[in-house]
Amino acid sequence: MRKLMLASTFVAMGLLGNAAIAQPSPAFISGLNDRNGWEVWFNSLSGDYQAGANFWAGQRSLPHPTGCYAEGGRDLGLWGAGCVASQQRLGLSDIRRKAEPEYRLGWNAWTPGAAEAMQQLAAQAAANRQAQAERDAAEAQRIRDQDRADREALAAKKAREDAENKAAAQLAAENSPDNRCKEPKIAGDLIESFNSLQTVQDIRLKAVDIEHLITLSFKVDQGQNIYNCHGVFVLSNGRHLPGTLYTRLNVAGNIIIHFTVDDE
Repeated sequence: MRKLMLASTFVAMGLLGNAAIAQPSPAFISGLNDRNGWEVWFNSLSGDYQAGANFWAGQRSLPHPTGCYAEGGRDLGLWGAGCVASQQRLGLSDIRRKAEPEYRLGWNAWTPGAAEAMQQLAAQAAANRQAQAERDAAEAQRIRDQDRADREALAAKKAREDAENKAAAQLAAENSPDNRCKEPKIAGDLIESFNSLQTVQDIRLKAVDIEHLITLSFKVDQGQNIYNCHGVFVLSNGRHLPGTLYTRLNVAGNIIIHFTVDDE
């Protein structure tokens, strides 16, 4: 028993004295705290009452412990009361001591000041956990921020590439030999058709030019040019209006003009 107590005390002191060692198990801490509670209670006693409590503390681990009453069940007064109180206080701890090795180690590791040291260790461990949680949270936030920055950078790069590709496609379409809408006569027809629209006449504005003009479709039907052309119509007030002007034949063979403004 003495060797076990020395080994347990050594384990406990190692845990208490070195913050780098892993935090003791909950059962170990429970055993140490319960032993501390017992020591505080026992040292608060005096006289026969304390003597009775001490008697049971020495008997409880024996194979056949002596009880707290005299022969025939005679009450032994304060001594007997202390013995019974000790039985009640140590009952659950004794069960755990015999069933749980870690609890037994904690119980046997007790020395004066050990519980206080363990509380300090627990407080330090809690502070370390809190600090680690804060570091983990900061790292998680850094990863989220980096991920967002990477996604934003990727989106910006894609937007630039899309804009560059669109501009290249636009330039290629404008300079294509198949760009019928850019032919001066047809472009003139476009401006005239745009200015003939009732809505344009109502606001008393006219198109004076068309920039970035490209052909979406072009055909000749019944001797008339049927086209679908897109461009930026420059109005007489300086406003630029991007949109598509297209024509079709009605059932009577007459040209109907449509214009749609691009979605902004």
